[in-house]
Amino acid sequence: MANVFKVAEFFITWANDSSGHMTNLWLNKLLYFAQGQYLARESSPLFAEQIQAWKHGPVVPEVYHKYKVCGDAPIPTPEPQDMSDSDLTATEKELLFDVIRKYGIYNAWALRDMSHETAPWKNSFNGDFFQEITQKDMQDFFSLDGNKIKSVEIDFSKVEFDGYRDKEGYLVLPAEDDDGDWEV
Repeated sequence: MANVFKVAEFFITWANDSSGHMTNLWLNKLLYFAQGQYLARESSPLFAEQIQAWKHGPVVPEVYHKYKVCGDAPIPTPEPQDMSDSDLTATEKELLFDVIRKYGIYNAWALRDMSHETAPWKNSFNGDFFQEITQKDMQDFFSLDGNKIKSVEIDFSKVEFDGYRDKEGYLVLPAEDDDGDWEV
């Protein structure tokens, strides 16, 4: 099981490298979608921390509180030594890349709106903060055929990582070939 802060650092580094910034709101929505997709794919949680239904969507309270000092400002990129190749398994990285491909194209507010349309948040939010979104609800919802994301098998033995960066320091994200398949 992954450390939720290592998953968060993965998303923060990706966003800061590709789009310029990661906010607390965006990060918490990506964590929700990652947890739901991992539960559907692996029948076990990606990370142990509870996800709660808050007014602006799903939140991992520990992650929210760590980064709330940033407010609406971008969360700084973690130091490269904060991430090592062993922090996340190949299966976890594969899922996180899949989540980035499917959900990373949306901004924080779009993901907030998308999360408000999902049964797990809708079933849990009753107007009060701190209502748990159960792993069972997430697994049931994300296991439905229309809610699954395409699994991309990546042979991480062929990718040289420094953390999850190549030798030049760029984030390693497999590319899509002409057939719509993903390749390393």
